[in-house]
Amino acid sequence: YIRYKMPDNDVVVINTSTLAVSGYYSGVGTINLGIAVNPKTGNVYVSNTNARNVIRFQPNLRGHWIDNRITQIQASGRVTSYDLNPGIDYTVLPNTAALTTALSQPTAMRFDPSGNWLWVASFGTDRVAKVSSSGKILTIIDINPQASGPQVNSATMRGPRGLVIHDKQSVLYTLNRLSNTISVISTASNSVLEEIPIGT
Repeated sequence: YIRYKMPDNDVVVINTSTLAVSGYYSGVGTINLGIAVNPKTGNVYVSNTNARNVIRFQPNLRGHWIDNRITQIQASGRVTSYDLNPGIDYTVLPNTAALTTALSQPTAMRFDPSGNWLWVASFGTDRVAKVSSSGKILTIIDINPQASGPQVNSATMRGPRGLVIHDKQSVLYTLNRLSNTISVISTASNSVLEEIPIGT
């Protein structure tokens, strides 16, 4: 038996004036990959993967060992997590239909100025998702022009890692880590307008 407990300090609150730690939030996620503040409410959102460590052994997990989520932290301290793949039936394996909408490894997030929704980069599945502030998936955009439905060629993956939004022009930019490119996305038509190489 393990006779000690590890602290679950997922998000740290730091006073910007003194740089002193003023608090922690737990239960946010196992691996936290991005953070954004809702400009309307001031609530903090964290993109994360959460390991299902309390379920032991692969026959019980059946390939479902993590959840891909965003977690909302309210000023009151309330922590609420939203599953980015709520419609996936994990009892069906392999699940080709699920691959067409799956969101894996959520990284960067950017809020619309209204605070009603945010954009989330899905590094593992080459997608960008528009998600409501209450965690509902509104739109999914594939940024890999060589992807075909559930088929993903690892050799052509883009790997969206960073996001910048230009609200006045209705444009979203994604920094693609694997392909060293920038995708230019129209937020009006929810489509990729062009892809710009940025290095070799």
